[in-house]
Amino acid sequence: MKNSRLLLALLVLIILGIGFYFTKVTDNIGWYNSGEFVAAAITMDVPHAPGYPLLTRLANLSLALPFEVGPAMKMNLLSAIIGLLAILLNLVFLYLAGLRILPALVASILLLASRTYFDQAILIEVYCLEVLLVISGLMVGIFIARDSNSRVTAFFAGLVGTIGVGHRPTFVLYAVALYFFINVRKEPLKKLSLAWFAIGVILGFLPSLDLYFRLQSGTRLLLDPMIGQGVLGFLQVYTGTVYGGGLFSLGFTEVLQRFFYFFKFIFDDVGFFVLPLAFIALFRQREDSPVLKALVFIGMINLLFVLNYNAFEAHSMLLPCIFSLCALTGFSLNRIKDPGARTLVCVLVAVSALLIAYPKQNSLDSESVDFCRRFFKKITPGTMAVMSNDVEFRPYYFLRLTENFRKDVAVQLLDDIGLKELRGLASIIEKRDVAGTFVYPHDAVEKLVASFSLVAEGYGFNIVSPQTPALDFARFAAKDKISLGDSSILLPESQSYKLSAGGSLDYAYAFSGQVEDFKQLQVITFITDSENRKIWRNGLLTGHDSHMPAKFVAANLLSEQQKIEVALKRSLVVPYDLEPGNYQLHIIFRKSAANPANHNELKIESLNLFNREGFLEVFKLNYGQSNRIIFDRPTFAAIETFPAFTCPLQVQ
Repeated sequence: MKNSRLLLALLVLIILGIGFYFTKVTDNIGWYNSGEFVAAAITMDVPHAPGYPLLTRLANLSLALPFEVGPAMKMNLLSAIIGLLAILLNLVFLYLAGLRILPALVASILLLASRTYFDQAILIEVYCLEVLLVISGLMVGIFIARDSNSRVTAFFAGLVGTIGVGHRPTFVLYAVALYFFINVRKEPLKKLSLAWFAIGVILGFLPSLDLYFRLQSGTRLLLDPMIGQGVLGFLQVYTGTVYGGGLFSLGFTEVLQRFFYFFKFIFDDVGFFVLPLAFIALFRQREDSPVLKALVFIGMINLLFVLNYNAFEAHSMLLPCIFSLCALTGFSLNRIKDPGARTLVCVLVAVSALLIAYPKQNSLDSESVDFCRRFFKKITPGTMAVMSNDVEFRPYYFLRLTENFRKDVAVQLLDDIGLKELRGLASIIEKRDVAGTFVYPHDAVEKLVASFSLVAEGYGFNIVSPQTPALDFARFAAKDKISLGDSSILLPESQSYKLSAGGSLDYAYAFSGQVEDFKQLQVITFITDSENRKIWRNGLLTGHDSHMPAKFVAANLLSEQQKIEVALKRSLVVPYDLEPGNYQLHIIFRKSAANPANHNELKIESLNLFNREGFLEVFKLNYGQSNRIIFDRPTFAAIETFPAFTCPLQVQ
């Protein structure tokens, strides 16, 4: 009877998993790592540390699936399978831990309906596999606590532990939770078969051994070729210490802010009932319950790690904590003594979770590759495209591998700008055009302008030598001019622009006068709709280009003279989601001695505090805010403006 109910519950989860995950899988990649994993599976290059050897091999095998779809679709399908397997295993784990079928099923449904879990299950990523391995480790713990000395228990203890550590080094921290199971064991641990444990370790290390040999290749493209060579290099990648600088890099105030935000995050992610029910489980746990203690330990360790780790995808790293809270909720529901009340509460929790979650869970769109295509529209053949490895390069490399996209450009990965990088760019600029968005690192424009000038071009900028003017001042066709102290601004001839959403509008103006006036000049360009309303997204002004032109002209040009004549070309990006219609283009010139608003100080609507930097970077890329000022409503309203130029704009 119990086995039939367990099979029925598993069938329910399979049906829900197909409806939630498999119907939402698309042939797209997301931002950050998924494009890199697709590329790594195709080429068998090594992705970023710790290399994820098991995932990349499984992803490579998924390419053999007999479906006429793209590689991303096959790997996203693999991720959905892994995600559903973890949900099914979670049900079995909770059942073995002593829960009745219905509370165990509800806890599994909560995890299945989690928005973060869903996001990670419909694209190729590492976190659902991590949850699968954590649950597998806890199941090994249950058998250890029951004095199961079988060879199978010993074998899986070695296998799961080694694969888990090879997948993500933080698995070592979760493995400490086995202490709670060992502590209640009546027989000595040495009775477990050491030989079978060793066999499990050896087999579990095979993916990592495969990683070692792949790291010795000098032709890799996804990882710095200086990292991973030899045993010491392999250990750097295997342990993830290459990115150790992100841990404990946040200040106390930000960590505290993220801690309080965590409660809102769980509320939005799983539902309002999970935290209180999980909290009740803590106060009603039995002293001899190793599973409860292990779940609490895993949740606390994971939360402590994420709160103190600065990474674009930090919210995704919370999945072990989300799993822990969902499982604890199952324990709380299981302790409702009255069968009727227990069934009623379980049904209400499960149904409400599914009804709340389903409308919020959407298929993965093509946002990252769409941006890539828009950015490259104005990149001429032979150009050197300078990119950030974390966000920009991955969708480009995915398109290059799968569609032969823009192989006529060269690529330079630039995640830091020092003297070495500046010298390298100087030698490249002598031979070819160099372009990039320079959204990352955050001080990219400031460092580049110390040696070069930047000319806006679509979604990004071209780097030019200080001696190369963007436009010929003498030939600038001016309609009118306005005075700015002892200087003047030459305005372009008015015209009507026609372009499409996601495109870019080039405009120009010229400055003649004192360098000091030029340094204080601020130019704010924006579009309004037919009713003269500005365009806002997440509380930030989009469809604008706000800049201080002096910050894009080589510093030595401004330091060597008192007067300057310069014509500047700029680009305003039309938001990609702007509806067709009639709009107006406004250009405002103002003298501003104060520093422009810093985007890090703005209060952004719908901001995920675990993903602050990533949110801003993707936002700026999509809306063409490449190192330009991002105004919020109060800041923009407080600026004293001087309207100087207006013309019609039609978006088709």
